[in-house]
Amino acid sequence: MMSKQPGYQNSGYKLFDAGFASLSQLEKGPLSQWPEEQRKTLYDIFRAGVDSLQDELEDAQMNGKQLFLKEHTMHMSGPDKLFTHVYKNDEVEPLMVPARDSVKSTHTNPTSIPDSILLSMRPIIQIRNPILMFPSMVRAAHKAMGPMRPRQPMLAVTLTLRHSRALYDWYRDQNNASPPQVIDADDIINDKAAVRHVCLKTGLDPEAVMYEWETREEPDPLKLAFLSTIYASKGIIPSLAARGLDFETEKSKWKAEFGEEDGEDLANYWSDTFGITTKITMAENSSQDMKARLKGSYDAIADTYNAEFTTPNDPVRLHYLNLLLSRLHTDDQPTVRILELGCGAGVPATKHLLQVEKPVIHVTGNDLSTSQLDLARRNLAGFEDRLALVEGDMLGLAFPDQTFEAITGFYSIIHLPRQEQTELIGKITKWLKPNGLLLANFAVNESEVNVVEKWLGDDNGWMHWSSWGEEGSVKMLEEAGLKILFRETKQVEGDANFVWLIAQKVISNA
Repeated sequence: MMSKQPGYQNSGYKLFDAGFASLSQLEKGPLSQWPEEQRKTLYDIFRAGVDSLQDELEDAQMNGKQLFLKEHTMHMSGPDKLFTHVYKNDEVEPLMVPARDSVKSTHTNPTSIPDSILLSMRPIIQIRNPILMFPSMVRAAHKAMGPMRPRQPMLAVTLTLRHSRALYDWYRDQNNASPPQVIDADDIINDKAAVRHVCLKTGLDPEAVMYEWETREEPDPLKLAFLSTIYASKGIIPSLAARGLDFETEKSKWKAEFGEEDGEDLANYWSDTFGITTKITMAENSSQDMKARLKGSYDAIADTYNAEFTTPNDPVRLHYLNLLLSRLHTDDQPTVRILELGCGAGVPATKHLLQVEKPVIHVTGNDLSTSQLDLARRNLAGFEDRLALVEGDMLGLAFPDQTFEAITGFYSIIHLPRQEQTELIGKITKWLKPNGLLLANFAVNESEVNVVEKWLGDDNGWMHWSSWGEEGSVKMLEEAGLKILFRETKQVEGDANFVWLIAQKVISNA
């Protein structure tokens, strides 16, 4: 997929031979019991792999390019580390491979590669759901070495994502390292927006990503056993996605294919590893990372969103907005200030507010999307004296206490993770003037994370929502010091079921 990236030299699997040499000999026993010459040979194979990697780095530099290198994280561990996964108490001389450009190489990372080499790279960690990866690995091992059981040392060390997790954690802890980007194989298959996001985060060109390619020949039968599917393919294979697969159904298939005992072993490996996969994914899908991706989606689908979602829902927004305006007590105020969270393209809500003649309304509109705000500037031309548009994360906004008579959030607060929704409502309470009003909608059904890959049918329409549910959202507002004045659930055809709330800032008697 990345072989045509401009300015990059493509390479990979420099450590395959070294990794396989160690894995295939795990059953020979602890390394400390090996003849010294045999142990040295195994170490030298790994050193040769690291030398080849450094040769490639130097060659790319001489060619004025950067190196795009593919490698299995497991193969980045030298023999000493791989063998201790099986023989826990074995004491053997650690393998320390120096970096050519360093007088003294440091090794604080979980692999056997010098820190300086890893820190010079921008890591992208691809993970694949073990529900497909593990049985595929067993089949490949059978093809390469004959019948092999999951509990045998080679597969026992292989059927895990602990190697990837350890490297991920190390990169996250380094202040001088590029933050690791994680992408699920399912997203590579089904979500071009996710691929684009990773490209933009790592300096790759999303327009140069290849989704079709020519088949490849591989003369090495060992490599071919593990890479045959990708080398024989001519593009993305949608059937290789794990999404939607049922664990119990797949477990039954494993038992039928590999036998009752081996199928159960695979299930146990899956159970152990699934939590690691989830933790990596959840850690990587941090709030800031999610918001950057969400911004990219709204930037990409701005026109589609406004045509297919905003316009059909105009009557709903305007109905609740007029209810809010009818409850604003502004008879003695010539002007009021309203904050709109997630103003989008400025229609219909922002424009409706600005067209109110009495009182005169000054609107601060906030949105995450550059494209949406560009549209808002065009749609709201002529109102510049009463309009301020602020781009960015709504949670990062800062206003003096008691700034606004009202604050609105149409389909916007729900994009935040639930804990951040609670934090934002606390800020909103402070920003409101006494008796100030909040109008917002929240999903009726509770959901910690709700992700849609292609919202509105757009390949770039990746979306994230979350919700405390109807009762949880009401409780959130009340605990922040807001009194519910109006509450109504409404479901528009083709959309989720939402509770619409108008709440008032309670004046403390203290």
